[in-house]
Amino acid sequence: MSTATMTLGMRLDACLNQLQDLSSTQLYGIIVALTVSLCWMLLGTGGPELQDMPHNPEIKKPKSSTAKQPRWHLFKYINVLATILLVGSVVQFATGFDYYYERSLLSHFLLGWSLLLCYFFGFFG
Repeated sequence: MSTATMTLGMRLDACLNQLQDLSSTQLYGIIVALTVSLCWMLLGTGGPELQDMPHNPEIKKPKSSTAKQPRWHLFKYINVLATILLVGSVVQFATGFDYYYERSLLSHFLLGWSLLLCYFFGFFG
C-alpha cells in the first residue's frame, strides 16, 4: 500500500509509534497540554460573550410542554459507559502490568485515561 492511500487508522498508528520514541517527561508534558487544552475547550473561557449577557434573576420557563427538550437520558448512558471504560482499563492494566510495561503500551493507557478524565471534568465540571 502506498503512502498516498494511508487511512486515518494508519496515520493514528504512526503517531502512536512516534510517541513511543519520546522520553517520559516529553510524553507527560504532551498529555498534560492536551488535557488542559481539551478541558479549556469543553469548559469554555468565560469570555466577553458571557460577561455582556444581562443578569435576569427571573428564569423563564418554556411556555409549552411541546418545546424541544434535551435528551438527558442519553448522558446517563454515556456516563455509565465512560465509567465502565475507565474502571475496566484500570483493572486490565493492573492485572497485566508486566505485559503492558514490557510492550511499552503505557502511553496507550495514559492517552485513554486522559481522554476519559477530560470527559468527566468537562461533564461534571
